[in-house]
Amino acid sequence: MFNNSFLLLSTLEIVLICVVVALVLFIIFYFLTGKMLFKLIIKRDNHLGRGVSRKLRKMAKRYKIDYKWWDKFPNEILSIESEDNLTLYARFLKADNNDKKIAIVSHGFFANYKDMQTYCKYFYSRGYNVIAVDNRAHGMSQGDVVGMGWLDRLDILKWIDFTIKKFGKDCQIVLFGLSMGGATVCMTCGENLPTNVKCAIADSAYDSVYNEFYYVMRKNLKLPAWSLLNTFDTYYQLYMGSSLKEQSCVEQVKKSKTPILLIHGTGDNFVPFEMHGKVFEAIDEKLRDEFIVENAWHGEAQAKNVRAYNLKLDKWLAQFVNNNENKNKD
Repeated sequence: MFNNSFLLLSTLEIVLICVVVALVLFIIFYFLTGKMLFKLIIKRDNHLGRGVSRKLRKMAKRYKIDYKWWDKFPNEILSIESEDNLTLYARFLKADNNDKKIAIVSHGFFANYKDMQTYCKYFYSRGYNVIAVDNRAHGMSQGDVVGMGWLDRLDILKWIDFTIKKFGKDCQIVLFGLSMGGATVCMTCGENLPTNVKCAIADSAYDSVYNEFYYVMRKNLKLPAWSLLNTFDTYYQLYMGSSLKEQSCVEQVKKSKTPILLIHGTGDNFVPFEMHGKVFEAIDEKLRDEFIVENAWHGEAQAKNVRAYNLKLDKWLAQFVNNNENKNKD
């Protein structure tokens, strides 16, 4: 009897030890997998980002980007400090007419201010001062973790404050963003903005950070998105203190008091077109408008039809910004 009880106890102990060891190994594997995905996806100079950056450079002609355009202007750089003590930089283009219209322009995932050349050219040709930011962990700006719009929204608030101090309390500000920059603009509009911000334009914005990563993993990379993304999100929460699921353009624009123009291409295979509808429907119908370009790829709406795109922006801006005579140098 004693021997049988001893054997039973030993067996239970062995099973318990095995379970504990297996659980510990699973937690370690889960944590390391999340850490690896964090480094591969969202850390500065990561593998995914480098691939996106290389593809953008190769497609510069398709997007009609002229990088030499920047050489025409003095190399004037602005800087601010973020809430978490990062130094963030932007390229500044001063309008010839000394007007108090300012466009704050935000770029996409692993791009930088130079890649926003066509949009900066548009605003500059309309007499706007242009502040083309390098988002955190991009270009000249400091930071080790890509903001994906959520962290960047707080940085844009800082740029808005900076702009008002620089140009005066009577200045007029327009927010413009492409892709991740478009999401940044949408998320910023959910904050309490000063009346200086007259309107916003978001081109190719995703509906949430979680959904965007899910789509890219499942559709573009052919990976088991649900399991990998939840592992990634768990590590992200431990490292950053918030969940990717909280980082939603849809929820932010519901709170917006700023008019928002959404732009998207139906052929977008990086931020799917159906995300556009979710964001658009969440905006107060009195504060929204949209411009849809058939068969345009991700971020290609302007390049697909420059004249129609710029005309739409002209009409949108005219509703909210007091304009002097436009130069219209398309």
